[in-house]
Amino acid sequence: MNTREKILRMIANTSIMYVYHIKENGLLHGKTGVMYYLYLYAQHSGDEICYDFAGELLDGLMNSTVNAPSSFEEGIAGLGWAVGRLLRSDIVGGTPNSVLATVDRRLVEAMKHGAWSDLWNELLYFAGRMGDNPADIGEILKTILSYLLWQARDKNAELSSSRKRAVRLYISKIKDFDIPHEIMGLCRQLESYVIGEGTSNAQQMSQDDNPVAGQIQSVISSSVWNLILNELMPSFGFSMDGLLEYVESRQKCFTPDELKLSGGLAGLGTLLLSHNL
Repeated sequence: MNTREKILRMIANTSIMYVYHIKENGLLHGKTGVMYYLYLYAQHSGDEICYDFAGELLDGLMNSTVNAPSSFEEGIAGLGWAVGRLLRSDIVGGTPNSVLATVDRRLVEAMKHGAWSDLWNELLYFAGRMGDNPADIGEILKTILSYLLWQARDKNAELSSSRKRAVRLYISKIKDFDIPHEIMGLCRQLESYVIGEGTSNAQQMSQDDNPVAGQIQSVISSSVWNLILNELMPSFGFSMDGLLEYVESRQKCFTPDELKLSGGLAGLGTLLLSHNL
């Protein structure tokens, strides 16, 4: 077993042992991110035990959405994004339009009631849904774009830079598809309000003088955002031996929080599998 495979196996074993000790359910800091990694690893390794465990974890997460927030980071938008990726990759069975229909409705209703998160990263989920071509995609697009345009025009609801970045990303994804002129008109109107700073909601790296462990965590966090946004991942900059030493050191002072996707072991494993590092 080479060093890369040893790292992936160690992360999977640790995840199975400790995932239920994680209090949060979300994608970036909770059980959803760990579930996502375990499915990727099960496909990679052919480990049926790991696959079945990930399935049990997913079932529990889907059942917990009733009281979950809408947010991408900690709520149902992030869970929907992860499930959508797994469905489109044929790692789990089912079709996105049938499995994710409830998530679509929940997020649209939350938007109408002003219950989206401050960053509006729920749009990352809907950007991923564009390629699934739901039967009611036109209605969903009109509803979301009309709401965003209303918010942008409202003098009492000026868009923050984070919201502008989320909207720009969403519009860029819409333009990749053949959409009606009416929808394109809404996009063009909305674009005039979201011209501004920044290119994404990706987290930035921490200070250059961080110790090695801190640097690795920062690179994982930033690179996970690149993966989510379908952007090119910068050079990882660490050898496999260095990463193995890092994983071993994490296990010596382990807390369940270190399993998370953003800056944690699930993120490291996901990046190694997604980018064939």
